[in-house]
Amino acid sequence: MARFNVRLMVVVSAVALLMQGCASPVIHATPSGKPEVTIRGVDPQRVSEELLNSGLNAGFSLVRQDNNQITLQRRSESAVHSALFGTGHDQNVYGRVVFTFFAVASDTRVVADCSMVSNAGTPFEKSSDLNGSEGSRDVQAFLSKLKSHLEK
Repeated sequence: MARFNVRLMVVVSAVALLMQGCASPVIHATPSGKPEVTIRGVDPQRVSEELLNSGLNAGFSLVRQDNNQITLQRRSESAVHSALFGTGHDQNVYGRVVFTFFAVASDTRVVADCSMVSNAGTPFEKSSDLNGSEGSRDVQAFLSKLKSHLEK
């Protein structure tokens, strides 16, 4: 089976997420209101492996992982993001995507939570919701392509 280029989609999604944080609101027509898919006939472990592999290949860092969630982040190099989301303590900001996945009968539902994070990993960590951003559309497109790839 041909290997789906998930890495490329993660890179595109991440760049779009980081670049589009301040655009007009996006409404996702999903049960959660966030980017999500249900992947038919694929177990959560397989989905987890694909998400983690793609994220690491795209230069993201693994923040957290458990049986039902993977948190990936990457530092934004944008001065605009630093100005908008940075703090006096730390101007470094990170694009973060938390993928939550779980079995629903023989399928796996995946919900993405997109945010920009300042003071990452400190008691003063602040997260700004980007689920309504233009970049979240790209995360939805990535999840849709992942679904198509895994359901083959």
